[in-house]
Amino acid sequence: MEKIIYRRPVQYYETDRMQIVHHSNYIRWMEEIRVAFMKEHGMPYHQLEADGILMPVLGVTCQYQMPLQFGDIFSAGCHITDYNGVRLTLSYEIYKEGCDRCCVTGTSQHCFTNADRKPIRLPRRNAALHDLFLSLLEQDIAEKL
Repeated sequence: MEKIIYRRPVQYYETDRMQIVHHSNYIRWMEEIRVAFMKEHGMPYHQLEADGILMPVLGVTCQYQMPLQFGDIFSAGCHITDYNGVRLTLSYEIYKEGCDRCCVTGTSQHCFTNADRKPIRLPRRNAALHDLFLSLLEQDIAEKL
């Protein structure tokens, strides 16, 4: 498993009649994990928004492999799988603590806009964030070799 950047218990309200986490909550968790990922790498999301940069979601995927239940503690990791200065793709892995098997994998694709929701090119708007994303992507590629 990749580096853990997020950990928390499953809340009761996140479960359904089958007593497992409702599938929609995994998508919400990916948003929580993304915000933690940004903070972990020195770019808290609130700072990004204060700088007038938004990261709307373009798409998500989610593959469910083992359900989580109320009271389970889950741990999650996130890494960049694609970035080109205009779009960013993140990949997620969610594990039940104490279990080596991955429960959920997913991706989210994002673009960058200004506060008026107009697309921006990140290298021009925030070179430091652009460089950070490139270095994280390169680091992930190097680790896989």
